Amino acid sequence: MITTVLNGIAKISGLPGVGFDELVRLPENIYGIAFNIDPDEIGVVLLGDYSKLQAGGKAERTGRVMDVPVGDALIGRVIDPLGRPLDGRGPLNQGMVGSFNDQLADLVTHMLEELSGRSMILAVGERIQSRLTDAGNEAEKLFAVPGSVDAIIPLVGDILTRLKSFEKKHL
Repeated sequence: MITTVLNGIAKISGLPGVGFDELVRLPENIYGIAFNIDPDEIGVVLLGDYSKLQAGGKAERTGRVMDVPVGDALIGRVIDPLGRPLDGRGPLNQGMVGSFNDQLADLVTHMLEELSGRSMILAVGERIQSRLTDAGNEAEKLFAVPGSVDAIIPLVGDILTRLKSFEKKHL
């Protein structure tokens, strides 16, 4: 059940077992992404016009994480965060739809296979680190996903500092 809605975030109670990044279905065909999972309440980033959502509204688990459409069918198209077309040009012939993190980890794994010499892997977020580790590419440093826009600049600075240090030692 929705307990509060404010500034694009809904607080929800009564959804046991919901996972981080899981899509949550709300009234008015609104979806959100579970991001702050506490034992008593879940923070959900709302995707879409949430102006009609109110405390007391029903929330449901979907059992799936956020998917993103990928491929040539998206070139020149306008879509919402859930991949639904907004441009009036009909449905997408999406081809592939996949978890962004899975797509990214697969790309990085492929690129690492093509590199020669010593490489250093820095991962942002536990999900990416886990996927890379499963593929045999252990990250040397795990950075937390920034909790705000203001936290991105220090994160990038820390990553650049580590890369420069690596270059001095190995190149």
